[in-house]
Amino acid sequence: MLLNAPQHFGNMTASLTNVRGRASYVSSNFIGNCRKCHNPHDTSTALEIGRQWAESGHGDTAGSPRASRDFKTYGTYQPVNTTFESNCVRCHTTTGYVNFVSSGFTVQRPFAGPGFQIAQYPALSTDTTKEVTACNACHDDGNGNAYSFKLRTVPQVYIYYNYSGSSTATNPGARAVSLQTSIPVKFNNNLVYYPDSGPSNMCISCHAGRGYGNMITIAAGAPYFLNFSTSTSIGSAHAFPGAATLFQKIGYEYAGRDYSSAAFLHSKIGVSNTNATGNLGPCISCHMNSTESHSFRPVAFSTEPTETNPTVGVIGSLVSRTCSKCHTGANSWTATKLQGKRSGFQTAITALYGLFYKQGVVVSRTTTSWGIPTNYNWNRLYGSASGPNTMGAYTNYNVLKSDWGAYAHNDRYVRRLIYDSIDWLNDGVLNNDVEAAINSLATAKNPWNSSVNYSGSELLTMQQNAIRYLIGGPGGPRP
Repeated sequence: MLLNAPQHFGNMTASLTNVRGRASYVSSNFIGNCRKCHNPHDTSTALEIGRQWAESGHGDTAGSPRASRDFKTYGTYQPVNTTFESNCVRCHTTTGYVNFVSSGFTVQRPFAGPGFQIAQYPALSTDTTKEVTACNACHDDGNGNAYSFKLRTVPQVYIYYNYSGSSTATNPGARAVSLQTSIPVKFNNNLVYYPDSGPSNMCISCHAGRGYGNMITIAAGAPYFLNFSTSTSIGSAHAFPGAATLFQKIGYEYAGRDYSSAAFLHSKIGVSNTNATGNLGPCISCHMNSTESHSFRPVAFSTEPTETNPTVGVIGSLVSRTCSKCHTGANSWTATKLQGKRSGFQTAITALYGLFYKQGVVVSRTTTSWGIPTNYNWNRLYGSASGPNTMGAYTNYNVLKSDWGAYAHNDRYVRRLIYDSIDWLNDGVLNNDVEAAINSLATAKNPWNSSVNYSGSELLTMQQNAIRYLIGGPGGPRP
């Protein structure tokens, strides 16, 4: 099915270990199961779809999400509602994904192909073949075959965002800076439901992130009282948490600030045929409604963004047919307008990153990197009760940096998260001094591309773009 895209195959030999370190379409678990993807009666119809898939991130045999580890072993037999162990298998392998969604989001066990020993992380498995996301992840006819193109039925998604760490507070309520006794901090059963989005539930289960901002609020309160003077960050989003951004689950929301948006409709796309967008849910309706549906690109770029630098290139055209269902007339989107949003979002994240460095929340600054720590005295800047808000600013930076399309997924929510994070980080008070904070930066660095430093006129342009994106221009209000 994919013979016109050999550069994406990696190791296609099912019976051998993956000696080249690539993922494959035919891992050991697919031995004797060709119909999981291939139609034996039609060998040509799906060729173009196969080419698109092979060129997407889901089918990239050399990409780190598939090839960087032996993801088959990164699983656990512990109950999903109480475990903090490695569960990468559920999204980084096809078999692990099918096990996860078919079990109602409860099975995260490791696996191996026929004849290989099943190992659990961190043990080394004898089966080192790696799996890309294959056809049968999303397509299933009820008998384990994908070639009918019937969509896999996945129920409403719920995710456990659990945490395990420690607080060294002898008097937890005081959150003292000088502490002696280590107290375990674990919260289990931290369950978050996502709206039922029909077929797009398939996407949500892996694009909901691994952590989110409200975990900080939970950890700071009773009965945990996590001490933020030495705490490890608990807000890591992992990668591409677009669903969590879309449904407003991901950010750290500052007390007293409004994050609602009555006009926001992106989460309704493809639900109950809202604005004639059908019933496939927002993820599929936006990312797969084009002439190249299995590329997952709603836009085309002049230069394709890369895993190591998503800021390259510009949006050259809109290819998703869904945008025009709602964006019409004066509200219509053009490639230029959407690229303006993209650039604004990237410069706003850059400004937030720069403010962290200005405030000294760094491990080091070299010619190649700024290192914002994951183990840091979050109370250092503004006192013993301020740690949650400072960590919250870092969490918002981290989660939004991980969602390259956040500006399109949920623009106003994203702008408010960045705005409030800069507002707090500038002086420890939510007093709407964001414009002054951005203009106070003497230097900045592209968070996605450590080789790019901003100074002089480039810094000024970055600051102007960030201010325009967040508040509409000089003197503008909170978004």
